[in-house]
Amino acid sequence: MRIRTGSPFVTRMLLVIGIALVLALTVGSAFAANPGPSGSAGGSAVVASANGNGNDNSSDDNGNGNDNSSDDNGNGNDNSGNENGNENGNENGNENGNGNDNSGNDNGDESSDADATLSGSNSSYNSPSGVLTVQRVSGGDVLVNTDSVDVAADPGPARPAGVNLVAEEKLQMIPLSTPNGIDVTMHYTDAAAAAQAVHGGPLRMFYYATPLGRWVELPVSQNAGAHTVTVSQVDVSAFVQEPTRIALMG
Repeated sequence: MRIRTGSPFVTRMLLVIGIALVLALTVGSAFAANPGPSGSAGGSAVVASANGNGNDNSSDDNGNGNDNSSDDNGNGNDNSGNENGNENGNENGNENGNGNDNSGNDNGDESSDADATLSGSNSSYNSPSGVLTVQRVSGGDVLVNTDSVDVAADPGPARPAGVNLVAEEKLQMIPLSTPNGIDVTMHYTDAAAAAQAVHGGPLRMFYYATPLGRWVELPVSQNAGAHTVTVSQVDVSAFVQEPTRIALMG
């Protein structure tokens, strides 16, 4: 069958086909410009935004964590250092230093104040006044101190009844070890002996015991030719605490 191109039917068909083509082209362009939810371009944008925010937060968290950890560690080290340094340094330094100083002072005072140290190699000591001789005969070493007495300025305790003072000295003896064998000799002159209450009578030796508050007589031997009176094996403990008056009377 032959269709005439100039017929009204053909004209309408061509118009419909043209409209359809225009619509198809319009819809295709719109779809290409606005893809659906499963399009790759839209999906990538959403994921990039999520990852970006996640990485930023993670980075911030890690940064804050590191800062706090660093601060904590720094404070911990500072405190530990201060505590150990102050406790160990001050305690050890102070204790050791004080202990050594005190020990040195004690030892130095005893030896430097002694007039003499009686020992096996130095067994005898004479006081500067010439009144006393202290002799070590046995036992441990002894520190000896003597001091002269000015009776006019320092008369001391009252004398026992019936005797007068002939000679007097102060004596201190400190044993470094015990026992000790010590002899003490007092020297006198004829002029001093003339002051006796009983002229020509025996000379007696006393020491003043401060704890007892009285004079204590010692057993003696007298050598008139040598002008000496000696007490043998004297009780050293009676002369330890302080310089003690020892006197010759008659």
